[in-house]
Amino acid sequence: MSFIAADAVQLARDLWPSGLGRPAQDKTELKDLPTWKVVPASYEALCQWLYVDREDGEAVPRVLVHREDEAEATEMILRIQGIVADVNLNPLGNWKGDAAHAPKAVQALTIVGGPCKDAFGAQRRAICNIRELICQLLCLPSPGSKGGNDILLKRRVFTKVRALSESQTPSALTSQEDPVGRAAKIAHMWNVEHRITAGIQHENGTITRANPLVIRKGDFVDVAVSIQVITMRARRVRKSEILLCPLEVVRLMPALNVTVSPMIRT
Repeated sequence: MSFIAADAVQLARDLWPSGLGRPAQDKTELKDLPTWKVVPASYEALCQWLYVDREDGEAVPRVLVHREDEAEATEMILRIQGIVADVNLNPLGNWKGDAAHAPKAVQALTIVGGPCKDAFGAQRRAICNIRELICQLLCLPSPGSKGGNDILLKRRVFTKVRALSESQTPSALTSQEDPVGRAAKIAHMWNVEHRITAGIQHENGTITRANPLVIRKGDFVDVAVSIQVITMRARRVRKSEILLCPLEVVRLMPALNVTVSPMIRT
C-alpha cells in the first residue's frame, strides 16, 4: 500500500493531531518506506511514479506503480484517513433489486477532514493530481478541479459476467446477505465478486475484523483504496469515470470519541 506524502519530510496521515491518523501499532516513518509506497506530493514527481496499463482483452485499465524490488509493477493502493460523513457499505449497496439497475449499484463512503485542513487537504491535492495524470495517460478530458471539502469513495457492487469467460468467480455474498436470492437470480449476468472488509481498533491498539456495517457517521477511519477507471455508454455517448474504490475500512476512533475528543471536533 502507498501512503500520501504531504511534503518531502512527512506523510499526510501524520498531520492529524496527536497521532490520530495512524493505527496505534503502526510505527512506520516516511524515511523507512520504499519509494513505491509513498505517493509524491508534486504532480511532476507523480509523473515519474505512476503509470497506466491496459492488457490485451482487458476493458478496464490498471493503475500501477513500479516497485524497485520486483521486475513487475504492482497495483496502486492508497491509504487515506478522515471522518465519515456518509456511508453505505451494505453488501448490495444501493441496488434496487433488478437486473437493469445492477450496473449502477454502488457501495459508497464519504469522508471529511473537519477542522484538520492540512492533513485532509494534502490528501485531496494528491487525489486531484492522480486523477489528472490518469486522464492525461488515457487521453480523457481533464477532470478539472472538484469543489467541496470531502472525498467520495465508491465501488460498483456487481461485475459483468463476460460471455467468453472460461470460469465464473463464485459470489462473495452469503445467504444472509441475499436472503430472497435476487442477486443469485442475475449472477449469470451480473455477479458480486468482491466484498469490502472492515476492522475496528480497540483501546489497547489491537485491530480485529468486523462487519462493515459497524462503520457509522462520525467515525474516524483509515481506508485502503484502489483506483478504477470505468467507461459507460449512455445515449450513444461514452463516458469515463475514475473511481476511488474502498477495499478495507478500519475504524481508528468511534464517533462518540471523535465528538468529545479535544483533538478533533466536527
